[in-house]
Amino acid sequence: MKQPSMQFGRVYIEITNVCGLQCEFCPPKILPKRTMSLCDFDKVLAQVKKVTKEVALHIVGDPLILPNFNEYVEIAKKHTLSIYLVTSGFFLQKHTPQSLF
Repeated sequence: MKQPSMQFGRVYIEITNVCGLQCEFCPPKILPKRTMSLCDFDKVLAQVKKVTKEVALHIVGDPLILPNFNEYVEIAKKHTLSIYLVTSGFFLQKHTPQSLF
């Protein structure tokens, strides 16, 4: 009998740990600032699409701080994954509505 594969409602992926703000409620940043490469993001999505239909782009950093955020969106589209975006909203003006919707 074939074992059913595990499914998750959403998988959280931190594409950057850079936020750009210094909110009082956030712990101090200890790790160096990093951003996941587009190539690595593509590889991660190829793996997680087997267990979910939605990825959340947020843990510590704000994904919208990235000027090439739309390229991450295109990779998610390629893998037919929905994006659940968590952002401070501070960097919304840097992106077109098309890249956000």
